[in-house]
Amino acid sequence: MRKPCAAALGFFDGVHAAHMRVLRAAVSYAAAHGMEPVAVTFDRSPKAFVTGVDTPLICTAQERARIMREEAGMARVVSLPFDETMRDMPARAF
Repeated sequence: MRKPCAAALGFFDGVHAAHMRVLRAAVSYAAAHGMEPVAVTFDRSPKAFVTGVDTPLICTAQERARIMREEAGMARVVSLPFDETMRDMPARAF
């Protein structure tokens, strides 16, 4: 059985300094509460999907996941499909 988790949610392209603060805050919170730190991201840019405008990506999905695990300390990285279903999902259902 898995532990409860402290999740950081975002696309995290580039995993820049502000992203690292969010991720590390989840790691810190998880450590203080006996939880597993988990990054929840998407398989594509939500902004590009919604607007239909290609957005150049800074990192590949594999690079983002590696940085989030190795440099930010996330135990797991979960990548959700961002599609019509996700876009239209009510917040409570998410």
